Formats: sequence, C-alpha cells, structure tokens
Amino acid sequence: MKKIFGLLAVILFLTASCKDLINIGPKSATLFDFIRENPDKASLIMTANDTVWVNISADKKTRLGSVVNLITVLEYAQQVQTSTIHELDTVSITEIERYNLGQKFDPGYFLWRKSLEDEGLIIGENSVHLKELARGLVRYESMAVGEYLSDRIGINNINVMTKQMGMSSHDFIYPYPVSTFLLFSNIEGLPADEFYAKTRNSILPDYPELCKKMHASLKKEPIDELKTRYRNFNGEIDVPSMEKAQPSATALEYHKLLKAMNQRAKSPDVMQSRFGTAVEWKVQDYRYYYSNLGFDIGNTSSDITGVMYTTSNPYKNRTEVVCFLHDLTPEQKIEFQSIMFDFMLGFSDRRNLKGILTSLGI
Repeated sequence: MKKIFGLLAVILFLTASCKDLINIGPKSATLFDFIRENPDKASLIMTANDTVWVNISADKKTRLGSVVNLITVLEYAQQVQTSTIHELDTVSITEIERYNLGQKFDPGYFLWRKSLEDEGLIIGENSVHLKELARGLVRYESMAVGEYLSDRIGINNINVMTKQMGMSSHDFIYPYPVSTFLLFSNIEGLPADEFYAKTRNSILPDYPELCKKMHASLKKEPIDELKTRYRNFNGEIDVPSMEKAQPSATALEYHKLLKAMNQRAKSPDVMQSRFGTAVEWKVQDYRYYYSNLGFDIGNTSSDITGVMYTTSNPYKNRTEVVCFLHDLTPEQKIEFQSIMFDFMLGFSDRRNLKGILTSLGI
C-alpha cells in the first residue's frame, strides 16, 4: 500500500474502526475495512485543495465500465464550446431507438425516456435536444444513447480528448456499447462450444474492426429488421471475452480529469458548464453544502470504478476522489455499489479526514 502525504500522527491507530467517522454512515465502514484489508484489490486517490491525502495504488490500470462515458461527455462539451455541434439541435428519438436492445439489456434507455416525458422535454412528436443525450448517457447509462452520441461526435475525437486531459496510458476507447454487446452475444443461436470458440478465437482478436463494422451495420439497417433480429434476444453472452475488449486506465488518470473540471479554470466556461450539466447532481439534500457535486460509477462483472468531485460552501473547498475496486465477488460488488456514493461523499467533509486516514491505516 502506498502512503503519500499522510498524517503521521494517525498511523498509531491502524486498527481503529471507521464507524466513528463524522457524517459517514455505518454501511460505509465495510468498504473502508475492505480497502484496508485488501489493498491489492483497490486503487484509491483523494485530494483536498490540491493536497494528496490518500494514494493507494492509484497508478494501477483497471478495466473500466461506463465511467468512460465521462470522456464522451467531455468531448461533447468541447464540441459545443467550439460550435462544432449545437446543444439545441434536435434529434429524432427514432434514430436512438434503433439501438435499443430492450428493457432487459438496456433499462437505462427506458429510464431516460421516462425522464424526458416526466419533465416535458420531448419536442413535437418524437424529438429531443442534443443536450439531453449527454445527460442520458451519464445519469442513466443508456447503451442506446451512448451508441448514438459516440457516433455523432466521433470516436477518434473522444480518444484525442484522453490525450488532451493528460491520460496518456488510457487504452483506446470504442464507445459503441450496443455493437460490443451484440458481438459477444449468441444472437445466431450457435451451440455453446461453437459460440465461445467464435468469440474468443475470431471476434476478440479483431474486436476493433468488427466493432466499427457492427456499428456501421446498425446505423444503416432498417429499424424493423433490427427489432426482429435483436430485440428479443435471450441467449448466451460471453462476458469474460467482452470485458477483455474493454479499455483500461488508472485511477490517477481519472483523478486528473476530475481535478481539471473541479478547478473551474482548465476549460472554457461553455465547455465546463455543459460538462457540469451532464455530470453534476443537483441533489436537494446536499445542495446547501455543495456548489458542485459530480459523481459517476461504472462496473464490469468483478470491478467497480467510482469517481466524485465536490466544491463545498462557504469556503470553496475542493475535493476529488477516485476509487477503483478489483476482483470482487458478486456479493461484494452488489454491496459496494449500493454504498459507493455515501462512501465517496464522506471524503468531502474536512472533519472526516483524520478518521478516514485512520480507517485506511495511513
């Protein structure tokens, strides 16, 4: 475990319980305990006003889940800034619907659609402003929205953004979640041994090109045919191979991104504003205390990637925290996903710092 800039005084309390932390619920205690007892399964970095208080293997690469959507949204925000695209452009929901795999595999799409209806954001018969796609991607993690928006702004542009943000070791992102899902799904009804041989020996080695080809096919194929072919799919999915195709990055690199956004000085006002609209959560319970509260979480079958940045009132204290957890059991994944928000929020209250460092054995 790496200990950087820790307070030496609290090292005496290595076995202290984190249940005594101020403003941190008892459920978060299990996650603190897990990280302290399993440092090889965690990457954690936390800064407060540019001072690093916690760094546990933050330079270790981790397979990412939907947290990569932050890069897509950042590129979207930059293109709005440069007028490459316009946030009030209208998009036919029918064009997004073509990528909809159904409630079972893309529940976020239906949550997004419901939010549009509830908030009166549907224009005319069936259109929406482009800006609502950025929100749908982060808030609801809709694969259909991600497939459309990534195509609209360009995957090469998305990957250039990782370099602009100093994320030099970030793997290339192929942000076509629907295409990826279909490539590793047994939509043809093949015998199991034949299906897994195909995904592991043919699809995985040529994944980048096949992913782009699948997307091109989805983009032009008549929607009725797409519905017939994919909507009722209920077969096998080669999850291990699909996850091997996903990009990896370090907690440190995502910390750089959060820090730049939270400083409110590293990007033009329009770009910052549009990124914040998509990522920041206007949670009523916390609005009085935080002027900025950005949070996102992604996952694979055994990993969780969580990020948060806050600016608290009235002193404008900035906090950035990134927590990547690796090789979790299914039970741990479910438990830690449910408490990740509260766990990360606990870092934002300066009164918690001593207890947090104590609980992590720093």
